[in-house]
Order: sequence, then structure tokens, then C-alpha cells
Amino acid sequence: MNIDTHIIFQKIKDIAIKAILSAEPQYYNSVVRSTKYHNSCFELYGFDVLLDSNLRPWLIEVNVCPSLNSSSPLDKKIKCSLLSDILHLVGIIPYNKKHYEKQQQIEKLEKLTGITRDGQYATKTPVRNRNIKDLLSMQNLSELSEEDRCMLMDCEDEYNRRGQFTRIFPCVCTIDKYTKYFESMRYNNVLLWKSIKSQYK
Repeated sequence: MNIDTHIIFQKIKDIAIKAILSAEPQYYNSVVRSTKYHNSCFELYGFDVLLDSNLRPWLIEVNVCPSLNSSSPLDKKIKCSLLSDILHLVGIIPYNKKHYEKQQQIEKLEKLTGITRDGQYATKTPVRNRNIKDLLSMQNLSELSEEDRCMLMDCEDEYNRRGQFTRIFPCVCTIDKYTKYFESMRYNNVLLWKSIKSQYK
């Protein structure tokens, strides 16, 4: 039919990004209230999009509990692949109770004695103030703290496990376009945006 489907999908992606960003403060607050670690939960959304006679996409609804039942062999194949990719993307680490308890005992002992496992005196490394103004003015990402580097490494690992998922935000072509829609600038968001943009300079 000589239709440029790439343009249609770009419009659908635009709708998806704006829909998620419109509720970003609520998502953020919910995760902060409900979990100790930001990467201990995930959520899958189903977007129902209708194309009108002019091929303009309209968002009908966003399902917070999309159906994963399969009604045909093709449907089953798609949803099984989806679930597999989700679980790989999330990167669930199996919980080891013995290892966790042992780690807790070691940390408790280090606090009490002030001596680490290798016999050194435990000294607290000063934590760099995570100031968003400093980050925005930072020209060279080599000045990042260990905590910042770990966060970026986690994001890179997650990206490499994405399977058939496509990252539509943040990526180098969407960062500048959509950052204006955030109600507030968060440190980790800005850090990730700067890191992604620096890779394409």
C-alpha cells in the first residue's frame, strides 16, 4: 500500500513515551515507598493504540495487567518470547539465605571491631555529594563516584540483556526531545542521559 510504517511506529513510540512520562512522579514515589532497592521490581504495560483512517495513532488505554493468555500458536510464541526477554532483562538474582546471613555477620563484625576481613582498619570512604547542579556542569564523566559508575554499569548490563526489546527512551535521538516533560530532574536520570550522549560524541 506504499505506507511508510517507520513513521507510524515512531508516532506510536512517541505516544508510549509521553504516556509513561506523564505518570513518572507516581511511578517513582511508588517504587521509593514500596521497595528498598530500585531494581527489585518491574512492571509490564500493554498499550492499546488505534490507527484512524489517516493512519494517525490514538492511545485507547494502558493496561497495567495485560493478558498473557495465548489463543493461538503464534500468540503463544510471541508471549513466551516476551516473558523470556522480560525475565532476562530484569536480571533476577536468586536469593541465597546462607550467603546473605554470612555477609550480614561479616559487616556487623567489621562495624564492631573496625577491622576488615583482610586485616586492615575499616575507614569510611567519604561519599561524594550527589549534587545535580555539579553533574549538569560536569564536562568529563571520569570524575564520577563509584556509586555512579555502578549505576551506569547496571544500566549497560540491562541493555545488553534486552533480547527483542527496543529502548525508545532514553536514547541519543530522544533524550533532548523528551527531558522537558519531566516534572523534576533526578540525579540518576541526568547521569544516564549524559552517559548515553557522551558515547555518541
